[in-house]
Amino acid sequence: MANRYAGTIFGCAEVIGPSEYLEVSASYYKSKILAPLSKIHIFKSPLSSAIFTSFIKIERKGTITILGRKEFEELKQELSRKNDLPSFLQNAIFGEYGFYNINKDNWRSIICDNNTEFVHEVQVRTYFTDYLLDELKDNGTPLLQECQCFRGGQMTGIADYFVKLHGDWIPVEAKLNILAERNISSQLEKYIHIDSFVPTMGTNKGKVFEIDDLSICLVIDQSGIYVTYDSEFRDCSLGIPLWKREQLEHSLISVIRDYFATLRI
Repeated sequence: MANRYAGTIFGCAEVIGPSEYLEVSASYYKSKILAPLSKIHIFKSPLSSAIFTSFIKIERKGTITILGRKEFEELKQELSRKNDLPSFLQNAIFGEYGFYNINKDNWRSIICDNNTEFVHEVQVRTYFTDYLLDELKDNGTPLLQECQCFRGGQMTGIADYFVKLHGDWIPVEAKLNILAERNISSQLEKYIHIDSFVPTMGTNKGKVFEIDDLSICLVIDQSGIYVTYDSEFRDCSLGIPLWKREQLEHSLISVIRDYFATLRI
């Protein structure tokens, strides 16, 4: 079996749900972030690495190699030379939109489309969170990033953002998939009930911002926007955002701002 399959692509499967952090008692993998698979298919003729490494560079530092559109289509073509591809692979295509030429005027038409998917957290931050928070924050206030948080003179953690809403600084945490986080509440506890924070990026880098005690934190992932109060979800739950990404029309910005106006900060 080792001689037959070593150094080959010998099968494929369909991912049928989002990845999640699961406390499994025993696992072959060190990581506990798992995703459900279905329709596992074994190829009659495995594809040798001598063939596919001519156009695919295998990731050596991790267990996952990400394919671009060109590599994916070429891989399908090579597999189909000696195999009948399952329908879910044969019919699989890249999403209509790519993360390019996105700006403040068109980001919503691309990012909020049902077919748009994110692979890295940096995509969520660069193409979704940055534009969203720029519209959401108080007019004339900066969007502060990578902020060191301090409580009693001790640094507690680094928040992805701080954004000013109705005159109050609110920490924001951006994630690729909140379901894949081991303990999101323990992370958020580092950003609330603090005395000050210091951005480590941008024109306000190194400036100390003193703030009043606060309990609210905003969390954004590829599914949408969550609100927490004392690290507990408010009007939403894990995996079920208060506002879904696909529903974030421009008119919803005022609704979100009104929601925060009603909270006791």
